[in-house]
Amino acid sequence: MPAAGVVTIIGALLTVVVLAAYLIRVALILGRVNGKLGAVLVGVESAGQKTQPVGSIVREINADLTGVDKALQGVLTKERAPKAPPSPPSSSSSSAPSSAPAPSSSSGRYLR
Repeated sequence: MPAAGVVTIIGALLTVVVLAAYLIRVALILGRVNGKLGAVLVGVESAGQKTQPVGSIVREINADLTGVDKALQGVLTKERAPKAPPSPPSSSSSSAPSSAPAPSSSSGRYLR
């Protein structure tokens, strides 16, 4: 067999060996990734099971807070209602400025 044939066969075998080693390494890495993904999946399922009752509790809290919201809306409506104008100052204190500012319905205290 000529030398060129031997070199070609050796080159082909070397190529096959290198590709096999590379593919084996990829397979091992994918096996480790699969194991870690399995562990993550178990953790996610566990978290899902532990948080399952939260939905009903949140609905119950929302139902309880509906009454509080209505009561606070009533307070807010009373706060925004127009107030009676202040009584005129007496003649003895007409030179003194008022120390309390007049209430404003658009004070911005409550934002929606």
